[in-house]
Amino acid sequence: FFPKLTKPNKSNNTSNNTSMSVSNTNTNTNNTNNNNDTSHMIQMPVPSRFGSNHAIHGTLNGTGKIEHYQVYRHPYTFIHNNINNSNNINDKNGKEIVVAHVKFGHALNGHDGIVHGGILSLMYDDVFGFAAAAAVDDLHVTVYTAYVKVDFRRPLPESSYVHLRVIQERVEGRKIYLRGVMVGVNCDGDGDGEKGEVTYSEGSTLYILPKDYWD
Repeated sequence: FFPKLTKPNKSNNTSNNTSMSVSNTNTNTNNTNNNNDTSHMIQMPVPSRFGSNHAIHGTLNGTGKIEHYQVYRHPYTFIHNNINNSNNINDKNGKEIVVAHVKFGHALNGHDGIVHGGILSLMYDDVFGFAAAAAVDDLHVTVYTAYVKVDFRRPLPESSYVHLRVIQERVEGRKIYLRGVMVGVNCDGDGDGEKGEVTYSEGSTLYILPKDYWD
């Protein structure tokens, strides 16, 4: 997922705050809901090799498509100092490590007015990739998708703004297990006039690190 350069110093938390936005628009991502506050998080940079031919960061990025996309990581995801001989890292089990803010446009539909499920699956895979890098605190690591599973809970309307939250379940040697949930913020999901957080889909994944990663 990320081009592999050099491995980080495992005794040093690489928590420098590098700002990078995938958005070419001025979409306002401020939200008054404290549960969605990312001010304490670190914005993750997009790898420089993700150019105009990248499906999400290139082809599908723009007005009417993916209009805004930013990924943030929690600062507590550094876990290299817990490496032991078995390479089993489970002390962060079940904690949210990454949150992505995404604004979909009107030109990514399947059914009329509904964002295509394949587009949502692409977003899960991309955000999971960032989360896998955050899980080992190595923004240059190359990780490989073993599978991505998405359960669609309700249709996502076009032009929706959502948060995709990723939970690290466990890291076992080269295997990184993650799950995520895509929620709408300040939405009237049931049409009853009551606005709040609405769950549109849930996903899970297994990412694999290179064979020699922990050597």
